[in-house]
Amino acid sequence: MLNNLLKPQANRGFSLVELMLIVGIIAALSLIAMPHYLNLRQSGYNSSAIAAGRNAQTAQEIYFHDNENYTISLDKLLTYDPYLLDDPYVTFTFTAANSEGYRYATSHGRGNKSYQWENAGN
Repeated sequence: MLNNLLKPQANRGFSLVELMLIVGIIAALSLIAMPHYLNLRQSGYNSSAIAAGRNAQTAQEIYFHDNENYTISLDKLLTYDPYLLDDPYVTFTFTAANSEGYRYATSHGRGNKSYQWENAGN
C-alpha cells in the first residue's frame, strides 16, 4: 500500500499550452473557411433570384397564351404560379409589358446581383 502512494501519478488531461495550441489551430482554420462559406451563401441567394425569374418567364408565357398580352402585375402571375414568392427576399421589378413582350428584373435581398429578364416578341 505504501508503494502505491509513493509511485508517481500518470499525467492525465492536456496542459494549458496544448489546449491553447488547439484553439489557435481551430481559429486559423475557421478564418480560412469563413470567406468561402459566405461566397457560397451569396451564390445560393443569387440562384434563388434566378429561379424565381425563370419561373416568372413561364408564368408570363402561360398568361400570354390565355390573354394574348403580357402582364406587369405580379399578382396576375401568382395566379399561374403561386410559388413565385416562396422566398420572401426575392423581389420583382416590372418595367414593361404589352402584347409584344415584357421586361422585368429579379434580385434577392441578401444577394449581390440583379438579373434582367425580357422577351422582345421574337
